[in-house]
Amino acid sequence: MPTTSSTYDFIFDATAGGRRLKVLTVLDEYTRLVLAIVPGRSLTSATAKGMLAKLFVRHGRPQVIRSACCHALVNHALRRLRWPLLVQSS
Repeated sequence: MPTTSSTYDFIFDATAGGRRLKVLTVLDEYTRLVLAIVPGRSLTSATAKGMLAKLFVRHGRPQVIRSACCHALVNHALRRLRWPLLVQSS
């Protein structure tokens, strides 16, 4: 059964050595199930878009996908794909 609403966000941190670390998280808002946690030194909009596409295949497309911050590059990429979902920034 597809989720009705998912959310994604990027978390930024640094290692003890001072190197930058990004983490992409994707969550089903209804069940609170964590669908993905993707760590990396550099996460691009292409990485996020690819991960979301994989999750949509595995879990079905949500009716709405939200981002906690305005991630314009990812939102723009999703809209360009013309996926039938509403992309919102909260």
